[in-house]
Amino acid sequence: MSPASPKAQRRGKEYRALAAAGTRALALRLALSWLVVALAFATVFAGRLASDPSASFGELAPLAIFSVAVLAAFALLAGKTLVCNARVLETATFLTGLGTVLQYRMGAFAGAAPLSGARLALPGGLLAMLLVFALFRSGRWRALEALAAPCYLAAIATMAALLAFGRHFRGGLYLPGNINPTDAAKPLLAVALAAFLARHGDGLRRAFLGLPVPKARPLLYLALLWLPVMALALAVRDFGLVMLLNVLLAAMLAAATRRPGWLLLFAVVGAAAGWLAWKAPGHIHARIAVWLDPFADPTGAGWQTLQGFSAMFAGGVWGAGLGAGLPVEVPIVATDFAYAAVAEELGMILCALILALYASLAARGFLSAGRPGAKFGEALAAGLTSVIAFQALLNLAGVVKALPLTGIVLPFLSQGGSGLVAMLATAGLLAAVEESE
Repeated sequence: MSPASPKAQRRGKEYRALAAAGTRALALRLALSWLVVALAFATVFAGRLASDPSASFGELAPLAIFSVAVLAAFALLAGKTLVCNARVLETATFLTGLGTVLQYRMGAFAGAAPLSGARLALPGGLLAMLLVFALFRSGRWRALEALAAPCYLAAIATMAALLAFGRHFRGGLYLPGNINPTDAAKPLLAVALAAFLARHGDGLRRAFLGLPVPKARPLLYLALLWLPVMALALAVRDFGLVMLLNVLLAAMLAAATRRPGWLLLFAVVGAAAGWLAWKAPGHIHARIAVWLDPFADPTGAGWQTLQGFSAMFAGGVWGAGLGAGLPVEVPIVATDFAYAAVAEELGMILCALILALYASLAARGFLSAGRPGAKFGEALAAGLTSVIAFQALLNLAGVVKALPLTGIVLPFLSQGGSGLVAMLATAGLLAAVEESE
């Protein structure tokens, strides 16, 4: 074999130098993320030791798990920074670390059994994210298009199982162990819809004055695909799930057809449906009534919202300090109102930084959806990003009273369980799609 030309050798040296610089930058970002989480965790643990000298160093296990995940993420990305843009993976890992500190602060791990959902969700979720990323990176996610039908059937089966075997808990339906299988249904439906839109998206592209006027046949196919999903979501009476799934569909339609009019159409239909639900007596009417006037029942239905406001007001700009607030005074704070706990102890400045992290993650995902490429990849990136971004938006909007409470938890920061595992797996798949080759 003839030796490489001097020009090729120079290019090789430049590539290696750039790759080395990118790996150093990656190491610095991950190290800073780990340091922030470690210092916060150590602060809370020191406070526990001061108040309870019998506290065990075994409580540092969540920090050890997070540390292993950071090292694994570096191992997956190191040396490939020129062909990999997995900022989604980095952001999700960091937010999960902050969520671990928050949940430890609120006692989520105290007294929990070794094999409980609270303890298993963190290692299980981080492992799921890294495995999904490793499995589907380098374009291997394209193989999912052929699995669209099994993914759709699996999503329908999980929702049907919840309807058949679920039990009521805190106003929602859960399987034994407080498992909510609809957490897994969201990314499965994103895969199924992406495959459908890759095949039929052109027939849904037609528009008049910016508003979609799709052809009859693909619209009929879409209706047949979506009606069973909506029927099951309505049957389990999950208001947040209905909203999130329709936002998912709207975002994927807009991305696949390049017609933003789909977003406007769904917004109008959603507003009309919300108005009708408010006028009709029932669970949704009660939630909207509390949203409009929580002071009408300040010690009952409006108590959670008002306590959340009190916590955020008490935190002010800089916060009361990590471990110095009273977040547990807010009902169901670990799941529904995690953002209020952050605002009370860390203040609005840190809240703004967390919002910026969610915004950057959403921007990366939607930019991937907007890049010219495979139609399946464009739609899938839009769908997976919507699952994460709009779930965060619905939770945050409910906490600050911009929207009615939906029971949707805050991705990565709220208390773990099946939701955390599914959300981290979703982030891993989005990172694989976002990775540029």
